[in-house]
Amino acid sequence: MFIQPTMRRKGNSIRHSGEHQSTILAVSAVILSGADQILLLQRSVDDDFLPEEWEVPGGEVKFGESPVGALLREVYEECGLRVDVGFPLFVATYFTDSSNKEQCFEVFYFCRMKEPDQEISLSPEHSSYMWMSLTRPPDVELTQSTRDLIESLANHPLINAT
Repeated sequence: MFIQPTMRRKGNSIRHSGEHQSTILAVSAVILSGADQILLLQRSVDDDFLPEEWEVPGGEVKFGESPVGALLREVYEECGLRVDVGFPLFVATYFTDSSNKEQCFEVFYFCRMKEPDQEISLSPEHSSYMWMSLTRPPDVELTQSTRDLIESLANHPLINAT
């Protein structure tokens, strides 16, 4: 007989009773500028998770939030941009610590700035930004999920059609 583990909410994640594991849903924005440039942010040197690595804007979906609502909030908090959220482009999964007890599912959405001349205003979570060409990625330390995203976008028909 198969017994389904009891699931209960704790904070922003789902906890599986008896297993002490949790799952996180994160959303990230692939903000295009021009034909082939996306916005990258550099994580703060003081960050506990992946300090100084480069990533696209985004973050965790809070309990009760929709993924799109969370993405609009995170993009505005992290870089001060107002965006239109389009379709999901890519999904990555990874463990957030070496114990493999917390797994994150990160959904990357295609986004466009509502107004092209908006100024970027970084939060303390990030120290720098750049517009990266998809055809000529810079020699910087990218998060693994961002590297996987960029690799997947190289020949993505929806991106190349824009």
